Amino acid sequence: MIPGRVDWFELRTPDLEAATAFFGALLGWNFKPFESFGVTVWNGADEIGMITATDSAPGGPPGTLVYAYVDDLRASVDLAARLGARVDIPPTFIDAESGAFACLTEPTGLAFGLWAGAL
Repeated sequence: MIPGRVDWFELRTPDLEAATAFFGALLGWNFKPFESFGVTVWNGADEIGMITATDSAPGGPPGTLVYAYVDDLRASVDLAARLGARVDIPPTFIDAESGAFACLTEPTGLAFGLWAGAL
């Protein structure tokens, strides 16, 4: 993994079925159900993101959230907070395959995520 590289995205939508139909037809993406949050997005054999329904996913209104990879999630979240970011979802471990993530809002109001292989 390359620190600072955008590695994942989340599209938040009020209509999961319409969004998956649109992006599937436009970009050829495939989708796999993910818990009760929505679907993971696959571009061929690569899992590249997620589409979530805004009424079932934590974290916010319709929109796009990008996740950048960091080597040390906790240290990066701490630094972001010292730089004025609000921590919306603190470092959270998903599983050994997925790693851990955090969601933040930077001082001007832009939401973003950080991701690491572990906590």
